[in-house]
Amino acid sequence: MRRGRSFRVSCGFAKSGIFDPIVFPGQDPAGHDHQFFGATTINKDSTGASLVAANINGDATTCTRLRDGSAYWMPSLQVADDPANPVTVQPDEIRVRYHAPRGQRVRSFPVGFTLVAGDKGATTVQANAGWRCEFDRPGTPLEAAPPPCDTDEAIVGVVRFPNCWDGRNATNPTQAHMAYRVNGACPTTHPVAVPELVEEVFWPSDGQDHAYQLSSGNAAGLHADFINGWDQRALRNQVRRWLNRRG
Repeated sequence: MRRGRSFRVSCGFAKSGIFDPIVFPGQDPAGHDHQFFGATTINKDSTGASLVAANINGDATTCTRLRDGSAYWMPSLQVADDPANPVTVQPDEIRVRYHAPRGQRVRSFPVGFTLVAGDKGATTVQANAGWRCEFDRPGTPLEAAPPPCDTDEAIVGVVRFPNCWDGRNATNPTQAHMAYRVNGACPTTHPVAVPELVEEVFWPSDGQDHAYQLSSGNAAGLHADFINGWDQRALRNQVRRWLNRRG
């Protein structure tokens, strides 16, 4: 069965910071600590346009695709064996899958496009966010907290974003411009299909069964963000070549 088409982007760790330019624009510190990937200039005032401008020469990104100046982030992962003194785990990388679901032709993201997914208040495993070990078998259900992974594999936090857009607003403080597919199709309120992003952050494992939490609270409340900082021509070419190709 055909499941759609994809391409991938890998980005190294860029920085940590207690700011979020989507949820708390212009504020630092605000919210909780985040671990950022991709755009090296990301800060409290960042926008899609500022990220594109900073990466005009392809030298302001940790991503393997140098025309991708986007910012990707999740809350920081912490070992909380001693709840009074949690220890932050530095991530290795993020891998992002850009996907066109089966039967959908997708439109490239516009400049300034933002995405937020996941519920930081969740206490049980979410439908679109959770945890696994790097070498789990395909199809293994995600878990509400990081499982004990072997030392030769990573702990992986996974968040799948909605890919149905209202076609008008590139961003919205409540993310009302986006919706998930219903029965494989975009709802009439959000009729425009855009690439479905799946963010996977890889953290090293020491093979022990630790108590983990996020900087935002319970590990079940995994969530993630994205600001489009792609060179627009390069992104359109990727979408045309990999996601909307015929045959």
